[in-house]
This record gives sequence, C-alpha cells and structure tokens, in this order.
Amino acid sequence: MTRHNTKLRSVLGVLALGGAVLCGAGTANAQFFVEWGAGGGPGDYQTASNWLPFGTVPTTAQSDIAIISNGGAATLSGFAPNVGGVRIGADQDFGGANAIGTGSLIIDGGSLISEIVSTGFGDTDGRVNVGDGAQPGTLAVLNGGVLDTVFLESVIGGGDTSITVDGFSSVSSQFSILRSDVRIVGPNASFVTNELQLTGQATLTAQITGPTHTAINATSLAQIGGTDVVLEFDGYSPVVGDSYTLIQSQTLLGGIGAVTTNATLGAGQNFDVEEVTSGGTTSINVSVEEVLTLNVNRADGSATITSDSGSTLGLIGYSIGSAGGNLTPGAWVSLADVATGSFVEANPTANALSELDSSTAGISVAGGASVALGQIYNPTIPAFGTPSSANEDLTFTVVDDTGRELTALVNFEGAEVLNNLVLTVDPATGNARITNDSQTDIDLDYYAVFSESGSLLPGWMGLEDAAVGDWDEIGTASGTAIGELEPFGVLDLDAGQSVDLTGIWDTVGGTQDLTFEFQDDVLGLIQGVVVYDTISDGLGGDYNGDGMVDGADYALFRNNLGLSPDGVFAAGSRDPNASGNINADDLAFWLANFGAGGLGSGSLVGAVPEPSTLLVTLPLAAAAFLRRTRRRSPAASLDVAVERDAMNHSPQPSWSAGMLTRYVMLAALCLAPAAAVQAQPVTILGDSTATQASFTDGLITIEPFGAGGVPTTFGPNMTFIGPLGGSNDNATDNDTNNPLDTSLQERLDLTFDSSVGLASLEFGFTRAQPIIISGFSSDPLAQVGMNPNNDLDVAYVASTGSVLIYHPFFSGTRTSVNFGNTSASAGQTLSIVGEDSNQDGLQIAISGITYDVTQTLIAGDVDGMNGADPADFAIIQANFLTGSLRSEGDLTGDGMVDLQDYLAWADAAGVGPAGLQALLSVPEPTSMMLGAFAVLGLARRRRG
Repeated sequence: MTRHNTKLRSVLGVLALGGAVLCGAGTANAQFFVEWGAGGGPGDYQTASNWLPFGTVPTTAQSDIAIISNGGAATLSGFAPNVGGVRIGADQDFGGANAIGTGSLIIDGGSLISEIVSTGFGDTDGRVNVGDGAQPGTLAVLNGGVLDTVFLESVIGGGDTSITVDGFSSVSSQFSILRSDVRIVGPNASFVTNELQLTGQATLTAQITGPTHTAINATSLAQIGGTDVVLEFDGYSPVVGDSYTLIQSQTLLGGIGAVTTNATLGAGQNFDVEEVTSGGTTSINVSVEEVLTLNVNRADGSATITSDSGSTLGLIGYSIGSAGGNLTPGAWVSLADVATGSFVEANPTANALSELDSSTAGISVAGGASVALGQIYNPTIPAFGTPSSANEDLTFTVVDDTGRELTALVNFEGAEVLNNLVLTVDPATGNARITNDSQTDIDLDYYAVFSESGSLLPGWMGLEDAAVGDWDEIGTASGTAIGELEPFGVLDLDAGQSVDLTGIWDTVGGTQDLTFEFQDDVLGLIQGVVVYDTISDGLGGDYNGDGMVDGADYALFRNNLGLSPDGVFAAGSRDPNASGNINADDLAFWLANFGAGGLGSGSLVGAVPEPSTLLVTLPLAAAAFLRRTRRRSPAASLDVAVERDAMNHSPQPSWSAGMLTRYVMLAALCLAPAAAVQAQPVTILGDSTATQASFTDGLITIEPFGAGGVPTTFGPNMTFIGPLGGSNDNATDNDTNNPLDTSLQERLDLTFDSSVGLASLEFGFTRAQPIIISGFSSDPLAQVGMNPNNDLDVAYVASTGSVLIYHPFFSGTRTSVNFGNTSASAGQTLSIVGEDSNQDGLQIAISGITYDVTQTLIAGDVDGMNGADPADFAIIQANFLTGSLRSEGDLTGDGMVDLQDYLAWADAAGVGPAGLQALLSVPEPTSMMLGAFAVLGLARRRRG
C-alpha cells in the first residue's frame, strides 16, 4: 500500500465524461413533462391526483419526465414506476402554470429508477437534475430508500440545493456532476457512480456516526476540484486511529479543499488528509493523528516544537512554510546547527525552513519536551485595521518515524496585535484606555463611544478634563454616546501609546454593547476595537507601552524632553514620584527598569547621539548583544533536551565533536567529484514548409490534424504557430458544429525513434478539456512546467497509457508539461487529441517540443549517474521546495522537491544510522579539512 499527500494538489477544470452525449443529445419533441401539483406542502409521490395535467404518476411507458418545481415536496415511500427523468427545482417553464420555482424529492424508504427510454411517445434522457439556475432543489434518500439513474446532476441554486444519502439508503448513477451541498450519513449508506465530478463550488458533508464512514465510490474516474469538506460528528467523538474514507476511485484526480469540523480533538491531535492507494483503488482518507505542535510566540517570534499529546513522537523531517515570506532564516536555530542526529538544512528561505535527517533515524520528542528553533517568525504588518492574525500564515508539516507526511499543528502564543486603536474597558472600575495597538502613528482629532443600552456615564472624564490640548467633550445625557473633538490640532498616538478615560461605563447595570470610532486626519473615520479587561498600571519605564523597556522608550524620552508626558508616555509607565514635564528623573527611571519585559526591537545605537549619553547606553547595547548571543548559542538552543531513540542513535560525546563531524561530512559532499554531464535536450520548433527533418538524437514525424491544415514535420530553428484557419486564428474547427463529433478528429501524432523520448510539450490557446496524450509504454512522470497558475493538472492513467491534461478556462498564455521519464515514449507513437466541450473546434496550438536521449530510471537516482548516491542527495537539498523536475530532485513526480523525494532517495540508497558517512566519497585529508572549515566559516557568517 502506498500513501500520497494531497495537501498541495488542486485540480480545476471540467470532467470529460465519456457519456456526456447522454446528457444533452437525443431528446425528442414528444417528451411529456408531468408536473407536481400538490401545492406548496408535502404530498405522496404515488398519489395520481398530485400530478398535472393528466392525473397520472410519471412513467416511462408514456416517456414522462417528472417536474417538481412549485415549491412543494414529493415523498416516495414505496416502489414507483420507472421514470424518464426528474427535474427538482426549475427556472424554466415546461408548459404548466407552476413550472418555475423550488422543489424537493424525498425518497423515504421507497425506490425510483430514472432511465433512458425510446417509445412511440418520444425519447427521454434519464437524468435527475437537482436545482436549476437560480431555483434550488432538494433530494433526500432516507431510511433504506433507493435512487438509480443514468445521470445525476446538482446545480448551484441560491445556495440551498442539496443531496442527502442517509442510513442504509442507496444512490447509483453512471455519471454524477455535483456542484452543490452533498451530505453522506455513514457508515451504512451507499453512493456509487461510474464517473464523478465534485467541483469546488460543492461542499461535502460527512455526517459521521462511528469510527468509519461511507465513501462516494466512483468506480472509473473521479475529479475533485478543491471541494471543501465538513466533518460533522453525530453522537460519536473521534479518537486517535479513526480513519474516514471520503471518496474512492480507480483513477482519482485533484484533491479536497479546506476541512472543518464540529469535533473538539484532544491536545496534540489533528485531522490529516491523505491519498491511499491499495489494490488499484485510490482513496481520500481523513484520519485522527497525534502530531507535533509548532508553538510561535507573537511577541518575539521564537518558535518551539512540542508534543502536546503527552506521547513520544518520532521526527525525521519537518518543513515550516509561509506563503507571505514571514520567516527569518538568519535567526533559525536548526537541529543541524546543534548537531542533533544527522539533520541537514534544506535551502532555507523566508518562505520555507526545512530539515531532513539524512540517516532517516530521526529523533524522539517526548511529551512535555520542546525543541527550540530560534526567533524564526517575523510577520508582515498588515494594513491598519486588519489584525495581525490575518498574516499568521505558518504551516507545519512533519515526517514521522514511519515515513508518513502529516499535517502538524501551529499554535500562536501571546496577545494578538489588533492593529487598530483599542478601547479597553475595565468591568470592575468602569475606567477605559485608548491604546494604539498597531505600528501606525495615529493623529487623533476625534473619538466617540456608543451604547444602545445607555450604559455610558455622563459624568465621565476625558482629555479635556486632563487639560490635554484643546479637546472638547461631546455626548448625550442619556448615556448612549460620549466623545471628544480637537478642533485645532491632533493628538499624536505612536505605536503602543495610550490615553486614559475615567468612569465611562456603568459597572452596576451596564451592558457590554459599546462601539468605538475615531478619526485620523489622513486615514479618515475608522471603526476601532472594544475589549473588556482589567486595566493595569503599566510597566515602569515602558514609555511607548509595547510591553518592553528598551531603546525605543529612550528615543521617546529624548524626543520629548521638556514636554508634558500626557498623551506621550503610556499610562502607568512613569515614575510614581515624577512630576511636571519629561526630565532627567524619567531617564533615571528608564535606566533602573531597562530590560524589563524582554528587550524589543528599539535600537540603542543611533537613538543616542550625545557623547555623554553614549557612555551610558553603549554598555547596555553590549549587554543586549551578549544576551542575544547567549540566547542563540547552540548549547542553549534546545530548551528541553530532545530525547534520542536508543535503538537508532549513539550518544554524542560532546557538542563540539558532533559539530565537527557534521561539517566534515558536508565538506565531503561539497568536494566529491562532479557527475558527468548528461546529454542535453534538443528543442525543436514547428516548420510550415519542410517535409522531413532528422536529428542526431533521432527522428520525429508529425502527421496533420484538423481541417485547417498544419505542417507535416518539425524542423530545427523554425517557428510553429499551431493549426491555421477556422473561426479563430491558430485554431481549427470541424464542419458539424458539434463539439462531440469526432468524425473529423483533431489530432497530432508524434513518432519517436527508439533512442529518444518526449521531454516536454509547450502549447497555448487552450480550451480543450482535457488534452489526452496516449501511447506511453509506462508512466512518463508528467508534471506542470511553465505557467501552471494553480489551474492545470496532469494525471497518468496506466490502464490506457495516457496522460490527461486539464485546463479549466481559456489560458491565453503558453504552458508546458515536462516528462521526467523519457523512456516511456521512446519508440512509441504518441497521439495528442483535444476534447473541447465548450465550443466547436479544438483550440490548442503546440508551439514547441523538447526530446532527449532516453534513460533507464533507477529508484532514487536524480542525476542518472551511479544510482542513488550522495550526489543525488545534494541535488535534492539544493532544490528543496523550489524544484519541479526529476533532474532537480523530484523523484515522486508530484511537481515539487519535498520530503517525500528525500525519503525516496534514502530508501533507495539504503541509508541507515551511520550509512551516510559510508556513502561519502572522501578526498585526501587536507582538502577534507579545508572544506570542513570553509563550510563552518560560511555557516558562522550566515548566523552572524
């Protein structure tokens, strides 16, 4: 059994259903539309008088299609006659007075078959449509009910369209396109279809009543376009070890989107989504796992890895990601830095920090233990008014000691920066504080507080009472509004600064319904944030109110020397004995409290230009530097000792010996002989005049396709702009105006010599859904190259030897697909066919083909030299989370060089606890030592 992670995969596009002709073709004019006429309430499906206009239950004997669209609900409890189709909700008039509207069909223990029929009365399509345009529909199959149909389709209809399969009920169809809410109540329901399309517009709700669940079974093909999943637990609480299969199919393309749940998992537990392939069937499973947690401190950006579940968990690799570039590689204290195990950093960037244990032995993290990683988090400040949590985009993926890649937890600790002016109301005293909880300086000239319940006190005291500027109070005697205006100036509230208001809220009968607004003379009128919490007196010396006494507080003191502290210093930050203007007493108070709350980002150097003051601050700056150096020292970077697995690790004699060994091993990798240069690919472009062209690496012949005509061969240094003619430039059209008619099939054939194979294919103007390349002898390891835009998916179908390329929309730009296994096309004739279901004619212009000398793929072998060896590991390390080709280390062919590729190499290389060193090609001792110290120097320089 193999497992594949699906978190990064997203497939968009339209499923090319083989039976699509059944959906829209062959409908004769003699169909009879029989309409539900039982009024707006529920009624019995089998009561003949409930159906108009004939007063008979719909039946295939009369080529009837049942229409339920008058707002009513038809309930079927018995065996109904077969019907030629069902429309539940309709936004078109089928000929009756009540045809446009919503509808519901409830099969409650009954049975209904919808089929294609051809009688003397006409033909039917056998389709069951749930929802139509803006009109929602509801289908529920309950209590052992049965629905059997040729085609099941749900359409977005006002957000209320849904399909529910409950209990021991059964739904079966040949083709299913689901664009709305689908609810499966497990584990005894049955939903079987030959081909399935579950779009990103749909939501799949799994109503889980036990440790297992009913899967939607697409026996042939399933395309999942990022569908969101809701795990709704009903009378059952999930436990570690539970696994719920959501969808299964012989060929499964795409993956699900976000997973939400009503369940509360235990500490250190998480839902993990993965693909599992076994016995020719691929399933999307959600399991409950014990995982590690990445704890991130919002205040200083420090991060630790912990096992919050209490269990000892194995770790052989991890990756921390940030799409917004909120990571700080230079502050990262990795396991490689402290010579833990055989961990090696992999291409650290602001978007990803990753480590791999080259021995695959890993470490063990005991419950309650933590692994410190340094101050790796430095979030991008969002726009004013947006909380800092909006940019908390960290992801945490681990590989456990069984080789499974799991989605681990991320926990942000400490107060969230609200990035706004915050009105804090103390429920015990009724006092309030306005604080600038952002990095934006606010020029305040108006603020107001409102209460619909009248919980404000007219006798409150604000800035006017404190004689700050020229503020004037405004408000009402009813206690519904208070506030102040500054008509002649502004109050400058820098980051962290605050001002106090006295007695604004009724502590006896007040309601916590306050709202708060203010005006900045540049930003305009803004809605602030109200919180209810105890107001502390503040931190002595913390003049800017950021929770730390540091250089930024000195700068605030210096820039306002001699001025009033009101509106300048944070409330409660001054010496209680200080009086009057900001003076030397405030400097002495700051010095006495320097370092309280933890040093922040305020710079001492540059904030203190005067020589006499430098004598005071330079020792403090040195102390801060030494403190920072001690914090980041390797010996102290593991806050709690990381437990080693006694079965896989030998005790390290000392940190110094471990570091030296690590760098010697890295130097051996750096100094190993370079691999031989491979044969370079040959790129050929189209030729509109040549008849045939041969190359040193082989021969490629191209046969014409389409009505417009194309060149018959490709030649070197030519330009091929694609098929000519038709209704659009660079596109072809057939003559039938039927996109499903293949009598003039638009097709391109490539015949390869036995020594060469297809390396890449470049094309544009794509509307085809899908593009199918058939004729491969094995998996060509196709993956998206240029211009993926997250909207292109490539899949290989082994049963037909075909690659399916899906585009959801008109691309308009060039795209390439790369083939990692050129042997799969060597000596083969590849046929490229487009399936265009959107409009007449194919729209694909092939603009370039690259081919290469074929190679026999060896497991774990990246460079094609000497099998799986350290040179391959070095390529994986250099391209980690950036590469997309096999030559860059993508051994799994999933379009990314990641932890799974490392594991594939390690497995092929047979790397054990001490295996890496045995694989190294070590040069003579002098070069080895020079390389070791060079690597050591570079590492120290990066850290510095």
